[in-house]
Amino acid sequence: MLLLSLLALPALAVETVFDANIAASYWPIGLRVAASPGIKIPLWNQEDSVLFGDTSLKATCYCQATPAYARVGGEVTFSPIAVLDLGGRYAYSPYFGTFSSVIGFTGPEEVWTDAVLDAKIDAGERGTGWATTWGAFATLKAMVGPVIIAANGDLTGWDMRPDDSVVVGDYIYEPQLDLLIARQDQVLATTSVLLFDKSDDDDRGMRVGVMDSYSRAFATAATIHRVGPMVTLDTQGGKWSYLLLAQAQLDHRVESMFPPYTAVRVKYTKL
Repeated sequence: MLLLSLLALPALAVETVFDANIAASYWPIGLRVAASPGIKIPLWNQEDSVLFGDTSLKATCYCQATPAYARVGGEVTFSPIAVLDLGGRYAYSPYFGTFSSVIGFTGPEEVWTDAVLDAKIDAGERGTGWATTWGAFATLKAMVGPVIIAANGDLTGWDMRPDDSVVVGDYIYEPQLDLLIARQDQVLATTSVLLFDKSDDDDRGMRVGVMDSYSRAFATAATIHRVGPMVTLDTQGGKWSYLLLAQAQLDHRVESMFPPYTAVRVKYTKL
């Protein structure tokens, strides 16, 4: 049915898209830069329809770099209706053997406090490595008046390949996830946001609300659940976007509820 619908379109216009952002957090990776160039094909856009007014097929490459690792991969996102995104991704990640990568653990129940990580680094148990990841995600979003609601689910498979001459154990602390995962593992992550749009004009917009974040590694049962306020500010019609987030740790094997997890992101999007 999808193929027939695509073939029925008289002509598919191809648009270029580009996102770039710099993000900083209190922990665990500190700083991250990322860029995602790609193409977007508008589909059965119907300007007078709420559901079919903004539909597309998008393919992007993405590159991320942090002090601990890099990621290079691709992502495809299908938006059959304006309120739903479906997609998949694949990436290759080298780890540099710096900061918190790559550090091994011998059991799935162990903790990764700063003191434990530092002790393993001092003992020479930190090494280089690489990983491949693949996954699927879905995002459901809606806007009713000034209220914006969005929910995302992401299931990712991990295949970690550390330097076995240095890294000890079959379980790895992954710094982006801030979780202990098995060398071959799957991680489920969900994010839900509730925002109130306080925009004053078309060129500048402000939204305030709350974000709930949950992630769990299947093989180790390591779980993180955070919730807290967030603020986003868009300028130049959405070209520049700023995000401030502070979340209490409701469920974390290592961290207590306070101090909260804090993060700042600056994002540039070519519209």
